[in-house]
Amino acid sequence: MNDQFITTTELREQSSKLIKALFSGKGVNLIYRSRVIAQINPVSFSEKIIDNPVELENLFFALKSKKIIPKEKRKEMYKKHLKQKYGKNLS
Repeated sequence: MNDQFITTTELREQSSKLIKALFSGKGVNLIYRSRVIAQINPVSFSEKIIDNPVELENLFFALKSKKIIPKEKRKEMYKKHLKQKYGKNLS
């Protein structure tokens, strides 16, 4: 059983205490009204190594940002929106 404890009040006010314990690989018991109501255990992450260049390139293009609207076009769109919302007399 885990020897670290955190109360619901501490969980709400000092969540960093829980996060530090979980990152260090320790589980924590959650206490509510003097009773242990839960065990919070860290999740082990497995790192995926991509050694296939084609797969890496596909991943890179999937993460690549979408087309960006030019600044002037954005201003035009915003102005048009404001005119529709507030009327033609908007300066």
